[in-house]
Amino acid sequence: MKRTDGLGDTGNYYRVPAPTGNGLSCYMQYQTGSSNAVAALQRAILSCCPGTYAANRISATGGADGSYGSYGTGTVDAVRWLQANRLGVTADGVYGPATRGEMLWPLYYKSGSFISCLNPGF
Repeated sequence: MKRTDGLGDTGNYYRVPAPTGNGLSCYMQYQTGSSNAVAALQRAILSCCPGTYAANRISATGGADGSYGSYGTGTVDAVRWLQANRLGVTADGVYGPATRGEMLWPLYYKSGSFISCLNPGF
């Protein structure tokens, strides 16, 4: 899902996992989640946490393939590591509101070019 950055009418946006429809209350865990939502999470980890165990685990288990469990538990392991080592939330490998609220998200120009990773607090 695209969310604006709130910095005026710039057209910049974040790509954040979301359920079908509108809103951000998305829960994903082993072998669940829409492929678009899972891929958005995986791309955020790859872009905003490069060189970490989490990004390396995503890369080693299929990359941003949209599956929360392909090639074993790569995305689950990556989320669990982030939760324990970077986010300060329960390290259960489940993506939900607490994890979303602490993560860094890639911010893009309206043209689609990457700007940086930020936590917009939504």
